[in-house]
Amino acid sequence: MDLCRCCHAEGCFHSLTELINTITYEDMLKICFDIKICHSPDNTRQYAICNQCVMKLQDAYSFKKQVLENEQRFSEYKSVLDTFPEVKFEPPSDTVPIDFVTPDGPEEDSDDDIDLSTLKKLKSKSDKRIKKEKHTEITDSEKSDYRTADIRNIVKIIVMYSTSTPFRWSYSKYMCFFCDKVFIKISDLKQHNYEHFETKLDDALKCINTETKVKLEITDLACKACPKDMLTLDDFLDHVTITHKQNFNNGVRCSIFAFRITDSEAPCPECDQNFTFFGNLLSHVYKNHLTSGPLLCDSCGKGFLTKFMLKKHIKLTHSNTEYSCQKCNQTFKTHGAYSYHRLSHKGEFPCPQCSEKFPSWYLRKRHIAFVHDKSLQISCELCSKKFVKYNSLKWHLMSVHHNDKPFSCEMCDFKCINKTYLKRHMVSHLDTRPFQCHICVKSFQRKEHLETHVRIHTNDKRFVCRECGKGFVQVTGLKVHVRAHHSKSDT
Repeated sequence: MDLCRCCHAEGCFHSLTELINTITYEDMLKICFDIKICHSPDNTRQYAICNQCVMKLQDAYSFKKQVLENEQRFSEYKSVLDTFPEVKFEPPSDTVPIDFVTPDGPEEDSDDDIDLSTLKKLKSKSDKRIKKEKHTEITDSEKSDYRTADIRNIVKIIVMYSTSTPFRWSYSKYMCFFCDKVFIKISDLKQHNYEHFETKLDDALKCINTETKVKLEITDLACKACPKDMLTLDDFLDHVTITHKQNFNNGVRCSIFAFRITDSEAPCPECDQNFTFFGNLLSHVYKNHLTSGPLLCDSCGKGFLTKFMLKKHIKLTHSNTEYSCQKCNQTFKTHGAYSYHRLSHKGEFPCPQCSEKFPSWYLRKRHIAFVHDKSLQISCELCSKKFVKYNSLKWHLMSVHHNDKPFSCEMCDFKCINKTYLKRHMVSHLDTRPFQCHICVKSFQRKEHLETHVRIHTNDKRFVCRECGKGFVQVTGLKVHVRAHHSKSDT
């Protein structure tokens, strides 16, 4: 057991000689209070500091650093004011509580600070007067800055005082909140999170704005300062407000989402539904539990939490804008889908290591992974199947091994892994066949079935056997031909 030399508490603590961003705790004590704690080299367990004293010491060090920096800034102001007495110095009117001072934080939160670069311009343009005092009305950008500061404050309290794990979600992987390193398993992320200390929090907070939805993993949630176990994030926020006198704007609480997830399951915090992958849980929460918010759609009245979600809703639901392909007349709702489709008309994709050519970028990547560079393959841990994209592995695990099919048909027992498959299935319940062949008047429920059928009339045998050169209209015909005439069992 370690002994905290500042409060004499016993436990597993940090060494006073631990290096935190080029400075140790014993250096902080020396700088802030001119205190030198005696150290016995033969007993390092008695030269430690507990987590609660660390937070107090960091606050004191940050406050002293803040005072010294502002005093230096005031000296620079004063030298300019002595040269130009008509310039009136106005200190910031809105101050941040001492507990939340971020000496190395972004300067954009201090909108009322005098800009030194503007004052320096006065030296060469002394005949120009300073602009009038700032308007008393708060603009939308200023409100956004205040809300951003409030979100950063509440996140800082949660990270410093709780055992929760903040994270980001990017391309179906967990991303570290502090260093952007990605992980497939949440357990690996939580283990990695122990490597980071609160001093890196200020840099991470700079990425937060009003559109940010901060995600937390709160399994085994507890207060670091007490310690005391908590059931929910709301319980922790009430506790840290009453017990530790930490203040924050509760109006930004809606920007923080708390989950209890493991490597094998991701239960919804609002209902009883459970998921195997966090990405499916996140889609479920956004669709079913975030149906109201302060930003309302003018067309349907539906509420949204952020401007980004409102714009996306308007574009996909109420906008008539469509991107049409001039070569095949296909239409797309988003420019991203249209851009991806255009690649299919740009010709073949050659392999950089051999003479093979492929009709799509994905097929070329698959060829490279399975022929030239096997390190690009992603293996399933439960079977021998291999993939090129992580999303393909995810769908494989959901449909084959976990049977995780959250989307179900209301008219039959059909279940699938995503909304696209469900939408394609719903066509089978319709009696209409809107796609009709202009040659034989045969009709189809799906457009792609009509396109495949038309190739029969045009004799478009695009699937060619590599062994004998025989062509086929459909890929199934080619597969049957290869198995019948060119399989290894016949040789």
